[in-house]
Amino acid sequence: MSEFQPIGLQHKPLFDEALSRENSKSSSDSFGNVFLWDILCRRNVAVLGERLGIEYLCSKGAFYAYPSGRGDLVPAIDALRARAAEQGRPLYLEGVTAPQRAALEAALPGRFRFFEDRDDADYIYSVESFATLSGKKLHGKRNFCNRFETAHDWRYEALSPAGFDDCRSLLQSWDAEKNGGNAEENEAIERMFQYWDGLGMTGGILYADGRPAAFTAGDRAGVCPPSAKGFSGDPVSQPRGRYGHPRSAKSERGMVSDVHDR
Repeated sequence: MSEFQPIGLQHKPLFDEALSRENSKSSSDSFGNVFLWDILCRRNVAVLGERLGIEYLCSKGAFYAYPSGRGDLVPAIDALRARAAEQGRPLYLEGVTAPQRAALEAALPGRFRFFEDRDDADYIYSVESFATLSGKKLHGKRNFCNRFETAHDWRYEALSPAGFDDCRSLLQSWDAEKNGGNAEENEAIERMFQYWDGLGMTGGILYADGRPAAFTAGDRAGVCPPSAKGFSGDPVSQPRGRYGHPRSAKSERGMVSDVHDR
């Protein structure tokens, strides 16, 4: 067991290894997501045997991620519980998926109580459905994309440092349309630009009639394809739908509290 320390780029290999072993579809604990949003909620990281410990210290209180990885789950949970007790608080795990809940109940029966946080659920598309937009459920998105492609001379480019200034200009126009209010998100995006090479993220920029209209970036969750985050879109043409944040069936995620600590 290692000591908790503030998250840094040096921890990316630990995340990659632990999350690939876990193969969770939750985007919450991908390295890019945890690292970029450290500006909003301080995150500390520790190695718990063959599992990864992530501590969130936020204005709403402190909580922990499910300790992803492999091997015995009990010592990792005990370490998190001891860490929480040292700071005078009960143990809370947040963003637990249905398979993770099953693992907790099998390893520590009766230890936890579970409750769902629908406001923090992920939306998931299969790669095939998101690429083709086939079927009745997605016909609205498909029609929207068809209208956009007909109305505009458009192109898509992979996100790279060469396009960061175009993204910034899009953010400025978005802020002007919304009268500001995106300061935290903009700071996270600038942090992504600053550490782009070390983050290993992927993304793209959509141009319409020669102007940047939307951009997206994502990080890999487990061994799944990158989980995209649609950061912004031109308020006039709104070319998101196919290109933005995937939203379809909600995954089962929630919060867990340790009954014994309450």
